[in-house]
Amino acid sequence: MSVLGPAGPRKWQQLQWDRGAAARLALELDLSPAIAAMLLQRGHTDPDAIERFLYPKLRDLPSPFLLQGMQKGVELVHEACMLRQPVLVYGDYDVDGTTGAAVLGVFLKRLGLRVYFCQPNRLADGYGLKTHLLEAAHGEHFQGEAPRSGLLITVDCGITDHHPIIRARELGFKVLVTDHHQPPPTPVPAHCIINPWQKECSFPFKHLAGVGVAFYLIMGVRSHLAKAGYWAEGASPNLREYLDLVALGTVADMVPLVGVNRILVKAGLVELEKTGRPGIRAMLEHTGMHGRRLGAEDIGFRLGPRLNAAGRMGDPGRALSLLLTEDGKEGERLASELEVENGRRKETENELLRETLSKINDDGVLGPAVVLSGDGWHAGILGIVAARLMHTFFRPVILLSQEEGLARGSARSIPGIDLFGALQRCSGILESFGGHASAAGMSIKTSNIQEFIDKFSEVISDVSTLDMFTPKLAIDWVFDETAQLDTKFVSDYFLLGPFGQGNSRPVLAGLTGQCMHNLRIVGNNHLRFQWPGAKPNMSGIGFRFGQHRDRLACENGLLAFTLQRNVFQGQERAEMQVEDIFFNNEAAPS
Repeated sequence: MSVLGPAGPRKWQQLQWDRGAAARLALELDLSPAIAAMLLQRGHTDPDAIERFLYPKLRDLPSPFLLQGMQKGVELVHEACMLRQPVLVYGDYDVDGTTGAAVLGVFLKRLGLRVYFCQPNRLADGYGLKTHLLEAAHGEHFQGEAPRSGLLITVDCGITDHHPIIRARELGFKVLVTDHHQPPPTPVPAHCIINPWQKECSFPFKHLAGVGVAFYLIMGVRSHLAKAGYWAEGASPNLREYLDLVALGTVADMVPLVGVNRILVKAGLVELEKTGRPGIRAMLEHTGMHGRRLGAEDIGFRLGPRLNAAGRMGDPGRALSLLLTEDGKEGERLASELEVENGRRKETENELLRETLSKINDDGVLGPAVVLSGDGWHAGILGIVAARLMHTFFRPVILLSQEEGLARGSARSIPGIDLFGALQRCSGILESFGGHASAAGMSIKTSNIQEFIDKFSEVISDVSTLDMFTPKLAIDWVFDETAQLDTKFVSDYFLLGPFGQGNSRPVLAGLTGQCMHNLRIVGNNHLRFQWPGAKPNMSGIGFRFGQHRDRLACENGLLAFTLQRNVFQGQERAEMQVEDIFFNNEAAPS
């Protein structure tokens, strides 16, 4: 079925499950039958594994020493502790790299080490290790040290930076690379590499964020130093205190919230709610979230963009300073500055969105991919605008900013089309590229842009089917006279969180005439309603669905919605949020 809603036409797909297995699972685990069905739909079949999924515990984390290179990495840090060597932490400019740098920096400082930080400027330097930044940091902080007396640790970068690492070694650094991007065929010449994607790595979970790898490094270091008698008994650091940073970076980097990431984020959200970091606390107050329960979406849509605004609009060091500061006034000042920067980011983003939409309208019919270029487009917001265009037109999007014969770009892709793999097939035209299946960055000579557009479009055509370009809405559960939205269902629904990449919020459906009463329009074309049949009575909101009010008053159909936690006048309650509406005179659901 195709429904025209605010996000465009979507094909509804009702998910299937073994009803007998769902009934047995619900009985064994004391779950709502609907929630048991959703677990089965998502591949969870073993009751013991489901218990661990619903109630993730830190003790279930796999050992850090399953990561290839971990033993060598902790020995390098131990050596720095014994010889009192200074450490340079080089983190990427995004939230993942920034939080990972903060995790390492705070931990290493508590070991008594001198720690210095370095981050590339997204606009001036681009992604990755930069030789000139390493040379500048060495000259400022390490010049007077004895040969080979400094340790360089990368966070969320470094895995493909051969020449900068060679230069770092020439400067006297021992180099420890921590990263989560795909390694090149020839490993970089670091003293140690920790990356779950290494071919010989036996770590059972590959999808750690950069901050997750950094956290695993401090797990390994703490274990190693404890065995070496570094601390008095019981005095080793409590690593739970770092999980607020881990949750921020993991969610913001949009890695799957399953497995190890689910454990880290679930615990990290609890730490985030009670964080003692003045800068984060100030951000929570600015966004109205201080003192309330937090979800992964709060990071993805509110905290993450503010931290990212520092690097997108200029100096990423401001976000790092906010995470590191122990001074309340400085935390408030930095949070206020990032609030302003985030406003600037939104304005710049909307300007570029209007320009790119105008280009698309002028060019007419869309092909299998959208590749656009322009002079001097703001490099800091290319990825955000590419993502918005991707959701609007539901096809891969690449935006390229041209300057002095070179274009730098960001790309976003739809499910089923591997962006990184497609760029690999175009590598002969590109100067550089890197990323994941759903997001990537690249640089290219401006003279090669048209050749790249032709080749990339050809590749996307080869690897795609027509159905891939139709957005899907998976319906997890349909309410009827045999199933009720009651307190037990709501409680079990939220056990499935935190929701995000790889663990989407379940979509429910019910008859509009049954679950939409007291319809009214509020705000900017938003639809408010009540479901009096829910137990307890539940309110709902349909953002930008106000135009359907009159039709809903006289026509029956199906409502697709999710459940959200909402705080009103200090009271937390569940609320329905509309995803789509299907009217009975339209094509039947698939």
